[in-house]
Amino acid sequence: MGVYDQVKNAFQDILAPQLAEIRGELKAGLAEMRTEIGAVRGELKEEIGNLRAETKEELAELRAEIGGVREGLKTGLAEVRAEMGGLRGELKEEIGNLRGEVREELAQMRGEMRGELTQTRGEMKEELAQVRGEIKALQGEVRRLDEKIDALSEKVDLTSEFRERLAALEARMR
Repeated sequence: MGVYDQVKNAFQDILAPQLAEIRGELKAGLAEMRTEIGAVRGELKEEIGNLRAETKEELAELRAEIGGVREGLKTGLAEVRAEMGGLRGELKEEIGNLRGEVREELAQMRGEMRGELTQTRGEMKEELAQVRGEIKALQGEVRRLDEKIDALSEKVDLTSEFRERLAALEARMR
C-alpha cells in the first residue's frame, strides 16, 4: 500500500467517525432550530393576527370618529350658511333703508337748493333793476351835464367873442 492509501485510511479511521458524530450533532441542532423557528413563526403569526385585529378595531373607531366629525362639520357649515343667509338679508334691508334715507336727504337738499336759487335769482333781479335804475339816473345826469357843458361852451364862445369885440372896440378907440 502506498502512502496515499495509508493517509486515506488513517483519515477515514480517525476523522470519519468524528465527522459522522459532527453530522449527527448538526442534524440534531438543525432539527432543534427548525422546531424553535416553527415555534417563533407560530408566535409571530399569533402576534401579527392580534395586531391586525387591534388595527382593524382602531381603524373602525377612527372611521366612526371621522364620520362624527364629518357630520359635525356638515351641521356647522349648514348653520354658518343659514347665518350668512340671514346676515345677507339684513344687509340688503339695511342697504335698502340707507338708499331710501339718502334719496330723501338728496330730495330735501334739492328742494332747499332750488328755493335758495329762486330766492337768489329774485334778489339778483331786484339788484339788477336797481343797477339799471341807477344807470338810467346816471345817464340822465350825464345828459344834463352834457347840456350844461354845451351851454357853458356856448357861453365861453360868446364870452370869447365878446372879448374879441371889446378888444377890437378898444383898439378902434385908441
